[in-house]
Amino acid sequence: MDDPGYAKHWNNSSLTGSNQPRRFSDLHMHLFGCLTWDEVHHFGRDRWQAKIPLLQWFHHEYEKAYGRPSRVEHYWTHPMGQQWLKEDVGTYVGFSQFQAGFNLIIAIFKMHPEEHYLDVFHHVLTKHQTLLTYGEYRVMFPYSFRTPETFSYLCAFANTCKAMQSDNFTPRLAVSLSREHSLRAHQYEVLRMWQRDFPQYTDTIVAIDFCGTEPVGFPEDMRAFFAQVKADNHRDPATALKLLYHVGEQFDGNTLEAACISVWDAHRAGADRLGHALALGVDPSAHVTDTQQAREIYHLQEKLLAQLAETEAVIEACPTSNLQTLGLTDLRDLPLKRFIQHGINVVIATDNPGLLSTNIAVEYEKAGTALA
Repeated sequence: MDDPGYAKHWNNSSLTGSNQPRRFSDLHMHLFGCLTWDEVHHFGRDRWQAKIPLLQWFHHEYEKAYGRPSRVEHYWTHPMGQQWLKEDVGTYVGFSQFQAGFNLIIAIFKMHPEEHYLDVFHHVLTKHQTLLTYGEYRVMFPYSFRTPETFSYLCAFANTCKAMQSDNFTPRLAVSLSREHSLRAHQYEVLRMWQRDFPQYTDTIVAIDFCGTEPVGFPEDMRAFFAQVKADNHRDPATALKLLYHVGEQFDGNTLEAACISVWDAHRAGADRLGHALALGVDPSAHVTDTQQAREIYHLQEKLLAQLAETEAVIEACPTSNLQTLGLTDLRDLPLKRFIQHGINVVIATDNPGLLSTNIAVEYEKAGTALA
């Protein structure tokens, strides 16, 4: 199945001088990241009291990342709670702070066999159906459900995709599996069983995603898993699944070189789209204090970028998200420009459009600014 929505570099037919409304494809959206923080507060109003232990976990992780306590005990009990929630988690610098804020969503919307959060999914699709022609929504694969419960969960989301699909809007799903070997293997087996048992929904789940905390280096067991997925795709093209891999997003001066190599290794292993791949395009001198080491990493980046440009590799670039993850203020400092200058295939996407107060149209405008 070909991915809609990207062409060589970042061209999109919607960005023309036509007077017709712009319609886009967005290939990188995390479902709950499509909610604004106001909407998180709204959907959490009737849920938070059943999630107290998880909210305590959020508070603990938040304080570690931000160096100050959250006001989570007041979010749904105080007249200022909604505002305090947005002040606490609405801005961040770096991936660790973003994850600490996102933990609030994990706490409120923790997966449960009897609660699939279809009200959230339906709300998000309703918001997007006038802007998008095609959208891929990344949803977590259940970690602790029994197989029948997982089937019910997947069917519920797939059925919602079918119900919301129209001639002008096609929503699809990418399921996020665990990076841990044994759990990932089990999840994948259940997913393929579901495809066989519910062929009427085969076209709704189009990809496997890997997000969350990145390992240092590309794991050998992941390489073997990618090979298995590719072989299964070849045997049954009707149930083929794209491989989406977040990589090169989380690094520091000590791990930048390894993160660069991981991007290349993920592509060689068979990743169809590379999520962010920031390590490959950042200025090493902004992350590494040793001048010689920074120079060596730059030359490594140039080598790998040239190699990627000779392939069909696709990088998913999310300008607003990438700007905040890297702690930058100028769009022109994003790796996007370097990717384009090397002739790499890039797709513009939003990542977490609600949480970041953006949408795909805005991201294309920001991409234009980054490339100016």
